[in-house]
Amino acid sequence: MAEEEHPEHDRKQPRFYQVDVRNLPKYYTMPDFKKLINKTLRLNGFNFKFYGGQNSPLVSVCFNSGAEMENAILVIKNYVWRKKVLSAQKSARPQKISESHKRTIDMVDDNDEGNGRSDVDDDNDNDEDEDGGPKKMQRMDPKLSDTDKLRNAFIPLWKKEYKDQLAMKQMQAWRIFKEVANELKKVNPTLTEWIEQQKNLHDDMPCELLDVRHGNNPTGYRNHCVFNIGLDPKTEQASVGFKLNTYINGFKAIAQPDGLMHIPEKIIVAVKVK
Repeated sequence: MAEEEHPEHDRKQPRFYQVDVRNLPKYYTMPDFKKLINKTLRLNGFNFKFYGGQNSPLVSVCFNSGAEMENAILVIKNYVWRKKVLSAQKSARPQKISESHKRTIDMVDDNDEGNGRSDVDDDNDNDEDEDGGPKKMQRMDPKLSDTDKLRNAFIPLWKKEYKDQLAMKQMQAWRIFKEVANELKKVNPTLTEWIEQQKNLHDDMPCELLDVRHGNNPTGYRNHCVFNIGLDPKTEQASVGFKLNTYINGFKAIAQPDGLMHIPEKIIVAVKVK
């Protein structure tokens, strides 16, 4: 297919050649996908757009020319990645990116192997950390109620559906296992060949990683709690519960665990006994 020509008025903001990649694995990280495209397959893609964030079912990748785009489609289509046969096709509505913005993206992509982010991933930002919970600055926002502060601190995924919580925990375990494998290769290089063999057998993992199990009852499951004694900011009376602050203010503020769904009712009643 011949390379398309951009209209004269569009040269300052060209419409890059974009490929949509689908049928992706259930669990993967943004850096892993970028490594697949640019290092494993050597396709020279940029401006990766992950629709839906981590583990996105659709990723769009831009290329500099029609020839690069068509080559990418041929290489990616039917490529088996982590036991999934990838599909690829030309994007129906490729996005426009200025040349200066592309240069910025290229600089970020060259240095984002650690977190898989680029400046175009900001559309998916929602004040969450990499594990899906609120970022540190949001956890103890003074505008939040005491109950929400405790929820953010002790059950940071409380706003997520249970199935989404399980998926995030699975992703967290997957990421930790990858880090362990890399660390093992650093401290004991003689294990490198064996680890690579195991990764080929276990979907890029150093050993088999089973799915996180679905609990029968996702509420009231905590059977051991360590509480503090301090002042309840509302009543200014001595109370038993979880700590809300440090000693910086001269006292220790305590909030009772009534709003924490993982605490059994019996324990909630017990801390109120005087």
